Amino acid sequence: MKKNVSVSEKNEKSYICRLETLEGSAEAAWEILIPLCEHLTLLNDFESGQKSLIGYFESRKNAQSFADAVSEQRSILETHGIRIGPLKIKSIRREDWSEAWKKYFKVMKISSRLIVKPEWLEYKNRKENDIVIEINPGMSFGTGKHPTTQFCLKLIEKSRKKQTQSCADIGCGSGILLIAAAKLGYHPLLGIDNDAEAIETSKENLARNDVLDRVGFLKTANIADFSSKSKFDLVVANILSTPIIENKERISSLLKTGGTLILSGIMASEEKKIRDSFGAPDFVEDKFLSDGNWVAFSFVKT
Repeated sequence: MKKNVSVSEKNEKSYICRLETLEGSAEAAWEILIPLCEHLTLLNDFESGQKSLIGYFESRKNAQSFADAVSEQRSILETHGIRIGPLKIKSIRREDWSEAWKKYFKVMKISSRLIVKPEWLEYKNRKENDIVIEINPGMSFGTGKHPTTQFCLKLIEKSRKKQTQSCADIGCGSGILLIAAAKLGYHPLLGIDNDAEAIETSKENLARNDVLDRVGFLKTANIADFSSKSKFDLVVANILSTPIIENKERISSLLKTGGTLILSGIMASEEKKIRDSFGAPDFVEDKFLSDGNWVAFSFVKT
């Protein structure tokens, strides 16, 4: 049902933060910065050849926070050969914002079986074994566009066996990985995130995909403080390398012996740190994925 929009809602403002990149590095900058802004899109001006990144925000405060975070990341960007120009913030009408980013999303075929799409697009030529995940872009991380999410989806599928397997998602964001796990047959399922809004988004997306009832535990929690009496066949952590390493023992405690641990959200420059932290005798590396900028691992607990 289409929501009625009041005059006051139509007059509300949203904000965009525009970031110009230098030396043709827009794509690489997008991959590094998208964890800071889910609505971060790449704009290509075909007349001038200039590529820009545009983030959409519901408040000027959030837009400014993004701009400040990008400024703090300048040194990291430069180590990857990425130079950025000035950041500009301006206001737009909210109804313009609510439609503007839709054109940047499409049906994505992640693997031979997994397809991710927003609800306003139709997936044509669906095959019998296709698994369709419907995710609308929101403020929680995880629409399937970012390589780290795609890595996780592929590794979750590759780790699926015929017998019953349980799964825990640490930092579930939009719920996309829980949805994939549920549709692939993992059960029971657990999801936590330190952001209460992300948990609400996960619930909405799980319900939209008719798998909410398959998740036995979905709560706001910080991994540093979280413990569970249950142990799982698969544990997924698509977060950053620092909290992964700092919480190694806590994450490992959730995993059964012989179980699989999927780690993503890791920049290529931090690959060695993860291998050093999750090597023998506690883990054996099983699979490794990389696109040159980001990496993901699956380890087996010994």
